[in-house]
Amino acid sequence: MLLLGPCRLWLPILVTSSGTINYVDGKWKHTGVNFLKRFMGQESIADPEKDASEAIAAIQKQLILQGIPLEEQPQIQPILIVMMKNTFIGEVKDAPYPVVLINDFKRLIRKMDRENCTNPLIPERTEKVTDALIAGKMVNINS
Repeated sequence: MLLLGPCRLWLPILVTSSGTINYVDGKWKHTGVNFLKRFMGQESIADPEKDASEAIAAIQKQLILQGIPLEEQPQIQPILIVMMKNTFIGEVKDAPYPVVLINDFKRLIRKMDRENCTNPLIPERTEKVTDALIAGKMVNINS
């Protein structure tokens, strides 16, 4: 799943586990899940940084294959999105990318694209990136 905004390409990483998410001492921590929930199959948040770096590499490779050099590609911004109401965001101020509740996602990306946009995408560039992702079947245009 990707979202092309006016300044960057957003890469949502979805969290569907309950408990509390923290980023402490350079590591993601998932706490508040008891043994029974883990035993019954609830997963931890694993390694969002690894997921993001692998996805970014795949997206950049696809754009290069479609004729968009790395220096012309939009910034790719990972964002951790908490999908469940019983998941809490703890200490994440030092996290490498934003962590947000699903209800706050739209507001945050609008704010970031409005306040932190140093290189806005012109319509031709947006169309070129969209066409490249569609050609590589990296986006679903039906949703």
